[in-house]
Amino acid sequence: MTVSQRLAEFSSQITFEGLPAEVVEIAISCVYNYVGCVYSGSAEPPPVAMIKMLEDYFPTNGKCAIIGTDRTADPVTAALINGTAANAMAFDDMFKDGIHHPGASAITAALAIAGVTPVNGKDMITAIVLGYEISNRIARACNPSHYRFWHTAATAGSFGAVVTAAKLLKLTPEETIWAIGSAGTQATGLQECTGNMAQRFHLGTASRNGVLGALLAKSGFDGPPRILDGEKGFFKAMSEYKGDLLELFADLGEQYTILDTTFKFYPCCGHIHACIDGAIIAMENNGITPDQIKHVEVATYQTALDNSGNPTPKNIPEAKFSIPYCVAQGILNGQVTVQEFSSWPPTPELQAMMDRVSFCVDPEVEAEFPSQRGAKVTVVTDKGDFVERRHSRKGDPDCPLTRKDILQKYRALSGIVLSKEQVDEIEALIENLVNLEDVTVLTAFH
Repeated sequence: MTVSQRLAEFSSQITFEGLPAEVVEIAISCVYNYVGCVYSGSAEPPPVAMIKMLEDYFPTNGKCAIIGTDRTADPVTAALINGTAANAMAFDDMFKDGIHHPGASAITAALAIAGVTPVNGKDMITAIVLGYEISNRIARACNPSHYRFWHTAATAGSFGAVVTAAKLLKLTPEETIWAIGSAGTQATGLQECTGNMAQRFHLGTASRNGVLGALLAKSGFDGPPRILDGEKGFFKAMSEYKGDLLELFADLGEQYTILDTTFKFYPCCGHIHACIDGAIIAMENNGITPDQIKHVEVATYQTALDNSGNPTPKNIPEAKFSIPYCVAQGILNGQVTVQEFSSWPPTPELQAMMDRVSFCVDPEVEAEFPSQRGAKVTVVTDKGDFVERRHSRKGDPDCPLTRKDILQKYRALSGIVLSKEQVDEIEALIENLVNLEDVTVLTAFH
């Protein structure tokens, strides 16, 4: 059996009735998180530029909503723009073991397909759980070697999106294999794009790849049957993984990786979160005020520095990948919210605090990566040095956000672009997701 055959087999077997209650519950939390991210992200520069492109060059309306706007498009274009919007605030969910953002591509794909074929709430939940389970396992196996060059959310995300779309289109096993192949050959996204609009594009392309691959297969377009495990396939070309690829999927339907979803507490690169946590907690626990701080040393893992060790960001997108910027904001404000990324350039006070933040690799923290995303933060003051060691981030599975936290995040994000009445209406729809007859109602607000 090939890997694609195994994935197609599981896709045909998974049902809503077979999902454990806790899996359904976390899937609904993922939808809350996604909807807040995609509506707030719809007003950010990357999707706004895409919508301008749509208006200038693709004026024909379609069946699928461009979420947060009154525009519509074909499902492939809608997936591209909505997937980009879902990641535009850098606040979408994560699977830490795979250095991966599974929700933006899988849920975007589900809603795009819902625009062209009937999808109810139970079907949507089932399909996105499938997308998480498959993309998470691919992401976990191909890393950490893959992440040196490739953005996992773009690559593994393409596979999550395609199986989600294929499930909702009710593709046959053979068609699902074709769809996986077509999506997989498009699965790319280079780390050179970190800190600019093209990085946000990656979640859009993953969503688009999946929707396009599934729609092509539905129309009789075949694809490579061994895109994952072939001699010239994904794992050979883009990972150092040497194990049995079929073993990666042996526990499908028994263990659910969606239960290990991280819900981000800060709207910036996830590699910085433990650094922010450490600085804020050190100050709170020791009664430190910003004016008392002489220096802050952030010791973390090498990948965090590779992605976010930027001491001199030149704009807000780069600031979201800057340890000094994000840690300094946390120190000065006691929090890091979307407000901390709402204006540029940094104030003199913020710049002065950024200049006091240094970073380095800590061997113990490095040894824990990628299973833990920790940091050791040392706050140096006239009255002494105060150290806070964080093994995980707020929002990780071992330090989870509550449903109340997730609802507050959803309300705060969606409230950026929607009225309170609209926010409340969408919340009621998501709360009743298992009974919705048509999930496109989630995309109808602007």
